[in-house]
Amino acid sequence: MTNAQDNLIDTCKAIRSFLLEKSPTILVVGDLILDEYIHGTVDRISPEAPIPVVFNNDRTIRSGGAANVANNLLALGADVRLLGVVGEDNSGAELLELLARQKVNVDGVVATSQRRTTQKTRIIAQNQQMLRLDTEDRDPLGPPQANELMSLIESQAASCDAIIVSDYNKGVCVAPVVEAAVSLAMRLGIPLLGDPKGNEVLKYRRATVLTPNLAEAELILGESIDGTERAISAANELREKLGLEAILVTMGGAGMVVSERSTTTSISGHVREVADVTGAGDTVISALCLAMVCGQNLSSASEFANAAASVVVGKLGSASTTLEELLDIFGEEINRNSPEVKQVGQGELALLVAKYKADGVSTVFTNGCFDVLHAGHVELLSKAAALGDVLFVGLNSDDSVRALKGDGRPIMKAEDRVNMLAALAVVDHIVVFASATPAALIETITPDVLVKGADYVDKEVVGADFVTSRGGRVELIPLKKDRSTTSIIELIGKVKK
Repeated sequence: MTNAQDNLIDTCKAIRSFLLEKSPTILVVGDLILDEYIHGTVDRISPEAPIPVVFNNDRTIRSGGAANVANNLLALGADVRLLGVVGEDNSGAELLELLARQKVNVDGVVATSQRRTTQKTRIIAQNQQMLRLDTEDRDPLGPPQANELMSLIESQAASCDAIIVSDYNKGVCVAPVVEAAVSLAMRLGIPLLGDPKGNEVLKYRRATVLTPNLAEAELILGESIDGTERAISAANELREKLGLEAILVTMGGAGMVVSERSTTTSISGHVREVADVTGAGDTVISALCLAMVCGQNLSSASEFANAAASVVVGKLGSASTTLEELLDIFGEEINRNSPEVKQVGQGELALLVAKYKADGVSTVFTNGCFDVLHAGHVELLSKAAALGDVLFVGLNSDDSVRALKGDGRPIMKAEDRVNMLAALAVVDHIVVFASATPAALIETITPDVLVKGADYVDKEVVGADFVTSRGGRVELIPLKKDRSTTSIIELIGKVKK
């Protein structure tokens, strides 16, 4: 493993540790796009014109533009508030429904009859994009809509850790809106990151970071940028011109350059197969922002964003990645049974579960204090894991254990109990919860199988009704005789010193 890879893995672990304590809230403002994909096959040329005939086999939709930024942030473990505009049309309704399924907060999305929802329809045959059809209105927002958006930014930003402006030049990110967001971020002392399209960038003056790609930087400067050295000088020129803290210019497979006030860095691209560059810039600004609010310096955050984008371009269409996937891809030598890999924070749990459901992965859930791990625990967990593809273990926090078991418990702190459970290969994910029962956790995971010990035969199993009402089942596993934490503690107490 190279030093760069070591640093990247350390960054991923540090971000995950931060997210286990707190899920940052990021406000995303910008152009919302519905990405539509028509998948088909071609086996003949039209008799009407020399064009291929595509037989429509499938249709999928994805969130694009600022909505894709929101989706990327959620995948990485942040909480998101999304502000933007859609039309009062079928495309707008579809996009809002999709975002709701993705658990994006869309309370700040304004629907209007005065403009159409931006939609990009891509026709694909044999994995080759044949045609793209765009439906959109690019007229700038009128003063009433711009004022409404500015009021929403004012009301929501105070409880956020950062602001992202995702500008696709579709008329939403007009100067008054962007300038208001920049001023507000400065007043609140939080970073504002912008991904600009077009050459009207003066509205971003005094922003924290801008993330244009090479073509966008060329458009802003009005000249060609050839080679890394020129890209570095161009980045420095743009940063100084706009009074930014930093600027990051992405250069596709060539990597990126990062210009700060005190230093300039060139980051090499990762050599990976490219399937589709759609939305790569969304991933860059999302990953960069998340890393920054999780305490990473700009250099480490940029390396993290570079790696995330390299993964996303290997997927078809607007896509996202997760910390778990980045660790899988770039951390081939890390310990798969480490707590950094297995412990899941509340922020990333819902998206992880959604991914499993989408992939048809069966999930199993059990919970407990697991204080003084013993053979009975191991046997129960092993049998539980055999009932499905993935085993989630809910672990009571220290305060929760104390409330259940009384003073003097737990014997082992939550951190130590997580470490011991993580060392078991049968355990896939561990989620620490502070409530008296795991009911909320069960509702988030919605497991296919809910597991408890057979000592619950005549007791109420928390979450049982919820699981069975959704087609799941409850399994009570026989316990290993004469094995319990209480009996072990009592036995230890009898041992003479």
